[in-house]
Amino acid sequence: MKAILEELNGVVGIKGSMVIAPDGMLIASEFAGIEDETAAALASRIILTTKQSLDKLAFGDISQLVLTSTHGKIVLVSAGNSFLMVLADMNTSLEHTLIEILSAARKIKNMGKMSPKLGAQ
Repeated sequence: MKAILEELNGVVGIKGSMVIAPDGMLIASEFAGIEDETAAALASRIILTTKQSLDKLAFGDISQLVLTSTHGKIVLVSAGNSFLMVLADMNTSLEHTLIEILSAARKIKNMGKMSPKLGAQ
């Protein structure tokens, strides 16, 4: 999984990536200069509140979510029983980068299918 995150971080504009369980448990991380626990807690809170809102609206599960702030973008993508969180520069065009992010999420999801331990997290 570390290799998937390292490859993803090589894409222009991506600052770092991590895989977390919906409850915020850190599975893998490749962030430089960013506190893993803080990022995982933020992602967990976003996932929880978004899931609750989607349930109330009967919109189903989270597929992907993009948050844009004044200094960057956060992309959360479902990867089976986990989520891929990617931090990107503010000026990064997600049009092309999103293809790479979705590909990484698919690889992580497939890893979960092969590894019951990862799939259970």
